[in-house]
Order: sequence, then C-alpha cells, then structure tokens
Amino acid sequence: LQEMDERFFVNRTQLEVSLLNGFLGKKGSLRTQLERANVLIPTLERTLGRLIDNDNYREAESVVDLGKPVYRRAANDEDNYRWSVLVKRVEEGKRLLPHVAKYIDTLAEDPDDPAANYAVGWYMCMVKDNWMQGAKLLAKSDDEQLRMLAQLEIQGDASMDRHVRLGDAWWDYAERHKKEKLLFEGALQRSRKWYLSASEGLAGGLDRIRANNRLDNIDRLIGKVPRIVDGQTIR
Repeated sequence: LQEMDERFFVNRTQLEVSLLNGFLGKKGSLRTQLERANVLIPTLERTLGRLIDNDNYREAESVVDLGKPVYRRAANDEDNYRWSVLVKRVEEGKRLLPHVAKYIDTLAEDPDDPAANYAVGWYMCMVKDNWMQGAKLLAKSDDEQLRMLAQLEIQGDASMDRHVRLGDAWWDYAERHKKEKLLFEGALQRSRKWYLSASEGLAGGLDRIRANNRLDNIDRLIGKVPRIVDGQTIR
C-alpha cells in the first residue's frame, strides 16, 4: 500500500478499507482468528482517522463494525482507549456535520464571521482533532472563553510556563462543562497534552507536581490507562 501510494495516483484510504474488509469482512481470512488480527490494529486506527478527516462517516461506521471484534478479543488497554476515542469522534462527527456544513459555506463568504468561526473551529478541534486549523478559527469566535484559550494556543511561545498555563486553562474549562460530554472530554484531552509536555519538560517544583497530579486525575476521568513517568507506573 505504501509503495502504491508513492508510485501511483490511488485512494490510499479506500485501499485500506478494502484490505480490512478482505481480512475481517463476512468471508475475511482473519474473521475467526481474531487473536492474530491484532496486526491490523494500526491500519484500523489509521483508516478510521483518515475517514474522520474526510468527513466520511458512513464508511467510518463500517470500519468501526469491522474493528469491534478485534478490539474485544485482541487489543490491550491502550489500544482500546485509542479506539474508544476514535469511535466517539465518528459518532459525534456524523451527528454534527449537517449543522456545521452551513457554517463552512458562511466562512467561504465571510472568513471573520464569529458564529461560523466558533461552529467550524469547535468541530475541527473536538471532532476532527485538528487543533492547528481549529484553534485559528476559535481565536475569531464569539465564545469569549474559547477565543482566549485559542489565542493562547496559537502563540509561538514555547516556554514551559505557557504549557502549564494552557494545561490549567483547559482543566478549568473542562470543570465548567462537565455536563457536555464531548466538550468535557475534549478539553481534558487538550489539558492532558499540555500537562504531559510540562511534566516532561519541567525539572521539578510545584508546577511539575501539579501537572503530574492533574494528569493522574485526567486519566482517571477519561478512562486512560496508567502512565509511565520516570520509570514508575502512575495510576
């Protein structure tokens, strides 16, 4: 597949979907040998991620169905966690895309429209996990809290202090949105990214202790598997 992708004009994602069907479909060669099917886990995840990127939720649902027995039988905790995140993104993406589509058209006509920047930026970040583009849109949105967070996200400052501030800010945002599942977990995921970076980059002190404590709490809240920090398992 890699060589075909490099040499020819092919649809890599469609080829991978066909490959997964060949192995895991009704007549697939690994359909009854699921312990061996764990070799397909990277392909399942990569394919599902690309389908989400392309807003192809119908095909994504078929890949979810192919992957279910593999993850039940052959996946470890870390694999299952990553898969559950992707499945949630498929479910929410399918639900939200019709609503977001009209705002995409609005942005084409008026790139500074605050409501459209909010709707599309939120979708890009929370569903498609495309923070590079999504944060730029949210920075022009009509949601004051998200606008300030997004502006901090897109700053070029690489200091550990900024990483800690972003971890704190997303943690606080998640605390204020506990009843909105996708938003709550998305904010915690973003907080986790910045705390993890701070935890690894800070030499020590109170900020590193707080980052590690918050990471522990986030992992518990979102069902993440234990982390390894400095050679020690953190639960």
